[in-house]
Parts: sequence; structure tokens; C-alpha cells
Amino acid sequence: MQYPSSPTRWLANALPLSIFTLVGLDTAHAAEQQLAAAPADAPLAIDGVLDEPAWQSAPAGTGFWQRSPNEGDPPVYPTEFRVLYDDDNLYVGVRAYDDQPELIRDILSRRDQTSPADWIEVGVDAHNDQRTARVFALNPAGVQRDYLVFNDNQIDVGWDAVWSSAARIDDHGWTAEFAIPLNQLRFAPSPEQTWGIQVIRTVGRSQEITSWAPWSTSSDRLVSRFGRIDGIYGVDPPRRIELRPYALGSLRHADDTELDGDIGLDFDIGLLNNVTLTGTINPDFGQVEADPSQVNLTVNETFFDEKRPFFLEGTDIFQFGLGANDLGTERLFYSRRIGAYDATIYGAAKLSGKTASGWSFGVLEALTSADGLTNYTVSRVKKDFDRGRTSLGAALTTVNRRFDDDATAALLHDRAYSLGLQLSHRFARDRWLVNARLLGSHVHGSEEAIALTQRRSQRYLHRPDATHLDYDPARTSLTGAGLISSVAKVAGTWQYSLGVDARSPELELNDIGFQQTADFIKPSGFLQYRVTNPTSAFNKAYMRVLTHAITDFSATPSEIMGDIEWGATLSNYWSGFVSLNWFERPWDTKLLRGGPAVRAENWTGGGVGVVSDSRAPLRFELVSLLRLSPATDSWWLTLYPVVNWQISANFDVGFSPIYSQRAWSDEYVTTVADTGDTPQYFLADIDQTTLTFTLRMNYTFTPSLSVQLYTQPFVTAASYRDYKRVVDPDSRDRDSRFDVLDDEILRRDTCEGGVGSCYFIDQNADGAADYSFGLADFNFRELRSNLVLRWEYLPGAALFAVWSHGRTGIDDGGDFALGRESSALADIPGEHVFLLKLSYWHGL
Repeated sequence: MQYPSSPTRWLANALPLSIFTLVGLDTAHAAEQQLAAAPADAPLAIDGVLDEPAWQSAPAGTGFWQRSPNEGDPPVYPTEFRVLYDDDNLYVGVRAYDDQPELIRDILSRRDQTSPADWIEVGVDAHNDQRTARVFALNPAGVQRDYLVFNDNQIDVGWDAVWSSAARIDDHGWTAEFAIPLNQLRFAPSPEQTWGIQVIRTVGRSQEITSWAPWSTSSDRLVSRFGRIDGIYGVDPPRRIELRPYALGSLRHADDTELDGDIGLDFDIGLLNNVTLTGTINPDFGQVEADPSQVNLTVNETFFDEKRPFFLEGTDIFQFGLGANDLGTERLFYSRRIGAYDATIYGAAKLSGKTASGWSFGVLEALTSADGLTNYTVSRVKKDFDRGRTSLGAALTTVNRRFDDDATAALLHDRAYSLGLQLSHRFARDRWLVNARLLGSHVHGSEEAIALTQRRSQRYLHRPDATHLDYDPARTSLTGAGLISSVAKVAGTWQYSLGVDARSPELELNDIGFQQTADFIKPSGFLQYRVTNPTSAFNKAYMRVLTHAITDFSATPSEIMGDIEWGATLSNYWSGFVSLNWFERPWDTKLLRGGPAVRAENWTGGGVGVVSDSRAPLRFELVSLLRLSPATDSWWLTLYPVVNWQISANFDVGFSPIYSQRAWSDEYVTTVADTGDTPQYFLADIDQTTLTFTLRMNYTFTPSLSVQLYTQPFVTAASYRDYKRVVDPDSRDRDSRFDVLDDEILRRDTCEGGVGSCYFIDQNADGAADYSFGLADFNFRELRSNLVLRWEYLPGAALFAVWSHGRTGIDDGGDFALGRESSALADIPGEHVFLLKLSYWHGL
């Protein structure tokens, strides 16, 4: 299924006052589709053959609507479906007509993997709230996908259900048969059920996408565009108990060999009609793919996606993003915090539900151990009004720690609380969207821990020139707040928005959230024009403009940005984009890592991207990004080529190297105290080359048996030159701003104690070192790979056989040579892990 692309994501970041007067029309206001379900009066064989009498007598859903490539036209390939039900299942049978059945794409891949095959997708809004749907997808090879849609158009691909299906190609096209257990849906008791439903068909070779209920590309709505199905009588919400025990055995080999084993349990228990208790005891995530390698030289923390199944489920309830519509990486609840710091997760549980009156709620509890005990709690509640057009919500998080030693207490808070309030409102025939969010935080801990929090990169409260900041090493708590608001026109040819994001200096969410920065006010704007009706040359095209400005709470400006981008998909399904951007940077308040603000240099840049026809067996894309700073003769080039090859219907290979090279000025090196105990800040120009290769191979024997290989070697080398000391950070003259360290005062020698290399600075040329610091040059090498055999031997039950390998090394060379880097990576001692994991699913 295709969803509103990145422009919609940008629309969420805006200010609650629009100065634009452009008006666009929402063309998707066709009459709502309706269909009656019929009872299945006899057991159905789920074999992809719709020959039972109940299928023949049930009303047919017809009149499909073409979404792409020619929006609003009748389908080239007609489709019809029927719906049956009994006490245990909802059945959907789909007939997908095709006068060239030999061209139907029946690509065999592992479960939940997208592919350029033909697909039938069935979305069910059993809450009937026009906000939440469970989607079940099937291709002609019998491959299943499922995911959750929440907030009308946001996707949780981590949601998994246990359901049955079958597909079959015949002389008329192909058929798809779905048996969806009622215990995989969530609905309230009622004598007659009325649910939202949508059926979407994708024809792989032509990329024709049709839907039963009209669903326009000019709108960001999805679930609220579903049709309705009624006539479901006498169906009660089923008792739901799902148990997923597992047993694990592992062999770890590095310097020595270690055998280990474990058992654990995941469970889901339906307590009331729409209330579910989900839990995990002693969870294991050994089959989860490793995080990508990175070397981060910035002040910002690296964000990693959640991949652990227990924490992926329930995104619709627990999500509270710091973007205006739950988008972006910053968020009130970042589940990767649970189990961080090498902590052991003893157990975790979630209680979540949704009522017929529009209330949704969730509570998550987790207990971990690492130098003490930590309890995490996340509470969420939301109320929808006017069939989801208006939503009010709140989130509360708490972290409580008990430390085993003073060293840990000096690093972490013993208590951390955060609160979020939200308002979302659609109006003007759902073409406009207003979002507002209020944030608050309070953290408590030892004087050492709170002093560390004050000095962290999110705020740098100890900046000597920031009179609006208050650094106090004797404090034992911090309290902060934030405001995020936007208004956006989200439908039509013209789309635009304004927004503001403001965070007080003492806002701190990182005990259980993800927050990169505080102490800023950021107004932003967005304007986009889209062409969605195909022409002889284009299937669709767009032009967008983005802008924002950033100041701290003392009104010191740090960034003014403008970006313009053009993009299009051609009639042959090739696509591309061109972007130009500029950044005016009056001041950099974080360059000196807590030192004074420094006048910064502007830079400009852009990008070019080309993507080949996604229907072809061999597909590639290439994105090139370039950044230039003329004032310092700095440049930064990054290339992102991607190649995907569908070698056969059941074997595909993906290869995605990344090459980056930069020669950039004013990279932070270190801060040292001189003989008078005055901090001295050192910068340098950096030459860095990074190369990484990511290889993925998938071979699928059957829809339930597959093997996947993931491997990623990563090498980067950086050398520093033209060291300089900051002497006058507010000087407009660059030469007066820095004191370049020439060979007369800078010498390289062995560090004190005879370990490593250091620079010694002799400002007075008297032979005595005034201060010194370690050599900054480095070569970093890493390899991460795993091989996973997955066999779903019963629905919901799987056997994993995993080989995982990793190696990491670093030295202070600084120069890059591919042959030497490859040899050095091969010489690093590695660790091998062999793992067998057997899980079982039992539903009551």
C-alpha cells in the first residue's frame, strides 16, 4: 500500500497562524461505500478457491476506484470481494481479475517483507472510530503482511497477528482468501456490528492501485476514507488469551567459549472487551538485526529504531512524538531506554484498550537491573470526538531508580517524570489540521548527577556568556517545559503550514524519552504544490519550500534555513528529485561544548536523487548530497547508491554502500586548562572518509520458511590539521577569531606515561608545555553480520537458528586506504554467537 509521502510529514511541523491565502480543493468526497456481510453457515476451507455456496450467495463489493496512476478512472483490472463471518472469524474473499494471468507477480518472500508483487490488502476498522485499522495483506505466492494504522494515517509495521490465508492463480486472474480471527480484532459488544473496511489492490507490473472506497492522493486521510460493512449479527468480543513461551540455547565464542540457555514468556490476555494485558518475562531479542555502525562526532545522540517485538507492539497507544503529529525521532517515550546501560530486563507489561465512546488508554511497566533496580512507567490516555476529527490526549512517564553504589548515583537521576498534553483538530471538510502539544519535565538526583545534566549537550547551562542560563552545581533537581504547535492545510493541490517549537533550557526527557536539544525557539513554514493527475510525461510531480529559524531563549540566533525541492515520477515510473538549500548561521552556541558562543560560517548545498522503475527485477537508486562553505573552502560529499535485484521469485539481494568524504573547517577537538586554569578551546580542520557496505540476501523456500543474511562492514578514517585556538569567539573577522597553532608552538610527542601520541603547546616558545591534548586522528573499523533461518512451523510459532558475528577496532592512524582498512578489519579478533530459539503460540 502506498501512503502519503514525506510532504505530509513536513506538514506536521508548523505554527498556529497561517499567512497563506492559497486555496486547494479536496477531490475525495465520493459517497461512502457500504456492504453487508453474510453468515458462513458451514465451515470454510481456506484454500484460495472461493467455491463454497456462502461465497456465491454473499453480496459483492464492486465499483473499485483507481488511485494510481490515473486517479478517479475505472480500474483497468476489475476487482470484487465478499465478506462472511461466524462466531470465530471474519472471512474476506477477493477475486482479482486479470486477462493475462501469466504476468501476475507471485514473488515469494519472507513474512512482512514488501516486494514489487501483486497484493491484496484488507483493512478493518473494528473500533469504527475512523482512526485505527488492522491491515492484512496477501500476495499470489501466499506471503502475508500485516500492520496497524493509527491516527488515521500513521503506520506501525511492528504489529503482528495470527491469521490464515491462501491465494491461487487461475485462468481469470487470482483469488485471495482471508480468515481473520475475531480475537485479533478489537471491538465493543453490540447486537449488530458496523465496521470500517477497505480493500486495496496493487497490480505489480503496472503499479495500478485501486481501492474499494475512494482514497485520493490529494488528502492525507486513510482510515477515515474506509467504507462500511454491516450485517454482522450476534458476534461477541471473544475471550483473548495468547501465550508465546520460548526456549533459547546459545554458544558464544571469542577468546573462550561460553554455553548458555534461557526460557521466557510473552503473553496477551483480553481482560475486557477492548482491554488487553500484554507482558513479557525474561525477554530475549537474539534474532533481532544489529544496529547500523556509526561514528558520531556531533554533540547530538544517535537515534536507533526499535526492533524488539514486545516494544514495537502498541505504537498506536503509546506514541507521543515531539513533532506535531507523532513524527520525527524526538519523543516523550523512547523504548530503547529500557534495557540500555547493559541492563537486564526482568519483565515488562502493557495494559491497553479502546472504548466504544472514543477513549483509548495504555499503561506500560518495565523492571530492569544494572547496578541497581530501575522501574519505568508510561501512561497514556486519549479521547476522540466527532469521529476522530478532534482528539485530546495526555501522557505521563516516570522513572524511579535504586542504586547499588555511589558511582552510578553520580551519573543517573533517581527520579525522572515527564508530562505531555496534546490537541489535534481537523476542520473545513478535513482539509485543515491544527496540532498543539505542551511538555513538562522534572528530574531529581544527586548534586553530581544534576550537575552532569546541566552540562550535557542538550542545554550547556554552564556556558560562560549565556546570561539567561543558571548553572548551579549544588542543585538536586531540574524542571522544564516545551510547546509545539502547528496549523496546516493537508489536502488539495496546494498544501502549506506554519508552526513553532519551543523548549525551555531545563527541559530533560532523556531518562525514557529522546530529546536532542533544549533552549530554543523554532518557527517554521512549509509550502507545497502537487500534481497528481498524470500527463504524457509525468505520473506525478511536486515543488516544495521549507524554512525555519532557530534562536535560544536569549534571542541569540543560531540558524536560518531555506530549502526548495522539485521532484517527479515519470510515466515510465522512474523518479527523481533536485533540492537546493542554504543555512545562515550567525552563532554556534554548541561548538565549544559548553564554552562561549562562536560566530559561525554560512553554508549552502543541495541534493540530487534518481530512482529506477520499481517494477523491474533489477532496481537501483542514487542519492548525492553536497554541502559547501565558501568562507572556509569546506565541502562535504555523500553518495547513497542502492541496488535491489529480484534474482528469482524467491531470491532477492539488496546492496547499499554509503560513501562520504569531507574536508571541513572548525571541527571541535578538545578543551584543556592552561597553567592559569583558564579553559582553552581547540578546533581543527578535518579530512574524513567513510565507507560502509550493507548487504542483505533473502531466500524463501515457502511463505513460512526463509533464510536471511545481513552483513555490514564499516570503516572511517579522520585526520585533523591546521589546529587553532579560539581567542575571540565574537569577532566578525575570522582571522581574529582564532589563533592558528604553527609548528613553532605545536609539537607532537609521546603522551605522559608513554602511551599514545599527544600535542604539546608551547605558546611562549620557552621549551615548556603550557598545555597538551591527545592526538585526535583515528581509524575506526567494524563488522556486524548475522544469518537467520526462520521457520514458522505453526501459525504464530517459530524456530530461529541464528549465527551472529561482530568485530570492532580503532587506532590513531587517520589516513584512509581501502586495501589497508580491509586487511586491518580482517585482522581484528571477532566474536561468534550461535543461537537456537524456539517459540510457541497458543491461543484460547
